[in-house]
Amino acid sequence: MHIRFWRPPLKGWSAARHLVVSAAALALVVGTLTASTLFSRPVTAAPRQQQTMLTTQTSSGTPRLDVFYTDYDSGLIFHRWSDDDGNTWTPSWTLVPSSTLPSNVFFYGRPSVVSDSPGRLTIVTRNTSNSLYYKTESNGVWSPATTWNNVPGTLPSFPSKVSITNVTYTFYSDPTVSSWGPGRLDLFVYAYVNSNLDTTKYLLHTWADNSVWSGQWEVVASNPAYGWGSPSAVSWGPGRIDLFARGTNNELEHMWYDGSWHPWESKGGAVFSTPGVTSGGVGSLQILVGNSGGGLSFIQFNNGAWSSWVTIDSYPLGTAPTVADTPDAIHVIADNISQVDHLYRRWTASSGWTSWADFGGTSFNDGNYDPALVAWFPMSSTVPNVLSSDLTTAIGALAQAGLSQVSLTLDNTCRNAAGKVLSQTPAAGTIVPSSSTVNLQVSSGVDGTGHPCEFR
Repeated sequence: MHIRFWRPPLKGWSAARHLVVSAAALALVVGTLTASTLFSRPVTAAPRQQQTMLTTQTSSGTPRLDVFYTDYDSGLIFHRWSDDDGNTWTPSWTLVPSSTLPSNVFFYGRPSVVSDSPGRLTIVTRNTSNSLYYKTESNGVWSPATTWNNVPGTLPSFPSKVSITNVTYTFYSDPTVSSWGPGRLDLFVYAYVNSNLDTTKYLLHTWADNSVWSGQWEVVASNPAYGWGSPSAVSWGPGRIDLFARGTNNELEHMWYDGSWHPWESKGGAVFSTPGVTSGGVGSLQILVGNSGGGLSFIQFNNGAWSSWVTIDSYPLGTAPTVADTPDAIHVIADNISQVDHLYRRWTASSGWTSWADFGGTSFNDGNYDPALVAWFPMSSTVPNVLSSDLTTAIGALAQAGLSQVSLTLDNTCRNAAGKVLSQTPAAGTIVPSSSTVNLQVSSGVDGTGHPCEFR
């Protein structure tokens, strides 16, 4: 709990007494802090999966968008973001903290990013040796702070390999990660057994529950109908995962999990990139791919039925599109093959798809980029009504609502007894990011001259 005090200037002995009152109030505040309430919600679980814990805090509010990409010169990952659903963006790219990477770790390819709960996202990526790494941002703080964690379950001496039933598999694609609820992550990657020239390839899967990786891997499919690029995963709700891939005949391949794995099915099309996938809610899937003309094609699943393929344009994309869904729009970002070191963005509006807009240069001179886009919500809380409450009760109610930033102004007009809340901003019932500061005006119990208030 972070508390800032402001008090009116007092004179003489009364000022000292006021400081004592403030210190006592602060001690009471610290003693009444409580953690956010958690409750359990059962989910339809995959084999060996645990229960997921959900927080009472919600994801309402304005969605945030983050774009990530790998700089091949430095081997580091950079990002920029929008806090207002893509209307404005940070002016420059910011390094994802990586200052203490091992000397042999240089990131490569497209990172995969997912938000599993309000205020939290996880990024998974690979290095030039195909070892997998991850880190998490929670309410603006990266963990680990400057290093990255290896995804558990790989061989200690060869973190690009995993042993499943005494068979050694070697990763060779970019990873993809999805989430069906708080603390739940599902990670997929392509692998081979003997050589990357083998005709038989494998789709591997590991998972995390309650934000703890299982350390177990499984083969989801062997010799499946994928051909190029990397898999793409998305979830529309608990117990559901949808996977998409570019097939060996450049068709879109789809498989899904809803308690058991279903085999690959072809959805046709002319697919010339790793698919970009997103979901607008339960029973909703949107897939965008680079087509044979270098442009963008679109197919979706809604209300139990697949749409026909639609060609959006023939814009010369340099990389696979990355896609995110917010309540008001579908957002797409991709590189432009004719404009080196620039990403471009488009989105859906009331009139349909907007034109491509220059997202700006990256200034790293690496040629084509494989960006990753994620939409997520800051942790939000509903402000409780604490008017006329004593300070300790007010602080406890705010803490239970997930609001840990409180600013106190001490009032010396003797309108109420010492420690009573006279006003609050934002007002009760307002939904705000949980990082917001709640301003409380509290009676000091003394008048403007420093004398104790008298209440008859």
